[in-house]
Amino acid sequence: MALSGLRRARLRFICFGALVLNTSRRVDLRHTGLQDAKLKIEQPKLCSVGLAAAAADCTPPGEESYPKPKWVGDEYRHDIGELKIRISRADYDWAKAQWDRAVRLEKDRIRPDVDAIAKDSGGIRVQGHETKELESYLRKFFSERTDKNGNVVPLEQVATKMNDAVRYTYLFPAETYADKVKAVRDLFKASDYALVRLKNFWTRDGLYPGINVTFASKDGQLFELQFHTRNSYDAKMKEGKIYERRRALEAQIDAIEGRAAAEKRPLTDAETREVARLRAEKLEEEGRSEAIFDDVETPPQVEEIEEI
Repeated sequence: MALSGLRRARLRFICFGALVLNTSRRVDLRHTGLQDAKLKIEQPKLCSVGLAAAAADCTPPGEESYPKPKWVGDEYRHDIGELKIRISRADYDWAKAQWDRAVRLEKDRIRPDVDAIAKDSGGIRVQGHETKELESYLRKFFSERTDKNGNVVPLEQVATKMNDAVRYTYLFPAETYADKVKAVRDLFKASDYALVRLKNFWTRDGLYPGINVTFASKDGQLFELQFHTRNSYDAKMKEGKIYERRRALEAQIDAIEGRAAAEKRPLTDAETREVARLRAEKLEEEGRSEAIFDDVETPPQVEEIEEI
């Protein structure tokens, strides 16, 4: 069956909301050059130097730009648009060790089991991109190392967020999809993998259609397994650039609100207007995503798969 009436109604609301709210100029996203959910801010902002400044996408006065990763003293620096990644030597060493371990375990221990279970369950495993590139991993590490208020997050807590350093995708026909997800879940458990999280996006009031499961190997390595039908996978790939724009807009909203929270003050009138404008832009992008995903058929009995 097609997507629910709720999703269709949400599409109409999103499109209407964007038309009503978007009364100021649009954000030009064509030249951001970003791939991982950070928006290029048009006017650099002067603010405090350090993690809070970087998290808020601020440009400290007189600081050199680092479009390619570079060590400056004991600090790893990499600028992606207005995102200023700054990682201490100790944090870099921790993250690099985690990434090295993930790459080694993925190839030597996890991938053989993932391929075997795909074969046993009759699924198709999408080949390629089984691990994040180191730069992408460090970018995510940096974003998880501080919260929205600029507070440092403990490394052991950050580790639980780095679940997609290793990731795979299975494809199943819509008519057998729900049963196959359950069968694969049981096969991994029988192979000594622990089920950590299961997100059933088919049952959520959201845009993305699919099921994402986080497993932990017996070595403790987290990895993500995405379940798609051919239809939902093709839609996901088609929607990819819109998804990045949505996350970029969300990142800029978080930066503005996070800066105010870190400074323990309410939003200024100018910030309030900017956040409203960005939210309107985000609604427009959500409408475009909804239009793509609206043609994706929901597999039968998929609502029986409970989230964990």
